[in-house]
Amino acid sequence: RETLAAALVRFSGWKGDSPVWDPMCGSGTLLLEAGLWAARRAPGLSRESFGFEHWSSFDDTARRRLVELREAARAAERPVPLLIGSDDDARAIEQTQGNAARAGVKIELRNLPFSKVEPRGPAGALFANPPYGQRLQRPAELERDLDRLLERFATYQRTLIVPARFPSRLTASRWQAVFNGPIECELRSYDAQAPRYGFKRPAAAGKL
Repeated sequence: RETLAAALVRFSGWKGDSPVWDPMCGSGTLLLEAGLWAARRAPGLSRESFGFEHWSSFDDTARRRLVELREAARAAERPVPLLIGSDDDARAIEQTQGNAARAGVKIELRNLPFSKVEPRGPAGALFANPPYGQRLQRPAELERDLDRLLERFATYQRTLIVPARFPSRLTASRWQAVFNGPIECELRSYDAQAPRYGFKRPAAAGKL
């Protein structure tokens, strides 16, 4: 749901100024909400008209004021950072493409499983809504692969929506109980870790 996706974006602490990756993008709802929020695009700005514009009390003064508000809202929009979505279902990629085109949000898409996703750049945000419960029977390896995904993106701010009491080896920095329709879930956020820079001593050279 768009409302829950918007809540996840705000709960994550993401500022809208760094790349975002959704490795299980589905129809692209999380990325679209992230892009629209980062752009500071006013809700309903793309609509040609609203119902109240047909009220008898909606006069020329109100009409001019609405035009001014639309112009101010468009002027307030900001550039959107890189949005990347991937999914192992080609139909989901096509659906995201269509939804992004209608919303006017640019998303870079890839058709691959989330177990193969690797970070692009040293920092950013990772948003994910993995398959679970009524959406799909959870395979036994999902928890393991999800933990590995979070570890690969350790330098990213990572936020998920998962079923309540979903098992994981990693401890979330913060969480919030929510409902995804009738399913009791949790928003879990994992703070980004500083990149590790190490030095590996080369093997000792042989004697001449």
